[in-house]
Amino acid sequence: MQARSFLQVRIRVNAEIAEAVSNFLFENGASGIAEQENELLAYFDASVREKDIVDPLNTYLSSLQQLLHTDANLTIATEILPQRDWNEEWKKSLRPIRITDNMLVQPSWLAKPIPAPPIVIEIDPEMAFGSGEHATTQLTLQLIEKNVHPDCTVLDVGTGSGILAIAALLLGAGSAVAFDTDAIAAQTARHNAIKNGVSGRLCAFAGTLDALQDRYFDLIVANVNRTQILNMLRRMAGLLDGNGLCLLSGILTEEEEMISVACHQNGLTVESIISDKEWLAFETRKR
Repeated sequence: MQARSFLQVRIRVNAEIAEAVSNFLFENGASGIAEQENELLAYFDASVREKDIVDPLNTYLSSLQQLLHTDANLTIATEILPQRDWNEEWKKSLRPIRITDNMLVQPSWLAKPIPAPPIVIEIDPEMAFGSGEHATTQLTLQLIEKNVHPDCTVLDVGTGSGILAIAALLLGAGSAVAFDTDAIAAQTARHNAIKNGVSGRLCAFAGTLDALQDRYFDLIVANVNRTQILNMLRRMAGLLDGNGLCLLSGILTEEEEMISVACHQNGLTVESIISDKEWLAFETRKR
């Protein structure tokens, strides 16, 4: 079987706008992003036309420069890479990340630190989002730690690497269902569940919310983007058991009011909002 190739887009950016550019790239189909000093390395399937990525990106970068009144030299370079090189770029950029006093996320190929915190989540992102690097993942993990209770049932919407569902299970959840529209992401989540010893309690599949019927959950987590949240919020609220919780992230600060209104319209009370730079995570409860 021929190795899957990727289009690598290398963007030289300053730290001030790196998070915003990352969000733009994910919303436009990036399979993964490696962050390096003053650079972002974004990866797209090689079937994507370079022009369809670079032209909108140039327009977006120009608008950011005008908004921030900066003349920074934001350069873009592209290259086709085979799969193995994409994974190596991930491995070079990943590092252990302390999420809370009790929780650490680290690449699966590194030895556990000594002493280790109670919860060590070992993740190999392969070709899926969710290494623990991104602020939205860290915010959601913090809310999961706060809200998981023994034997609760969890749904992870847009699971990526499976990191959120795995964290919930390691924290004591009884079972988790995780799905992603990308079959490779669902496979990656299953592999990571095995690495963390929770595969027996995790069902990961490729599909959509439509596949879930007559299933209800104590806790739903969705670290996706604004558009996906708005499209799925009504159905997610309908899958909550009793006064269950729905944790939402992938939300920019300027989208706070929009998401708050949508939650209210769909029977969810916003109990708290936490932030990291320009990113937000919502803790909401079914009314």
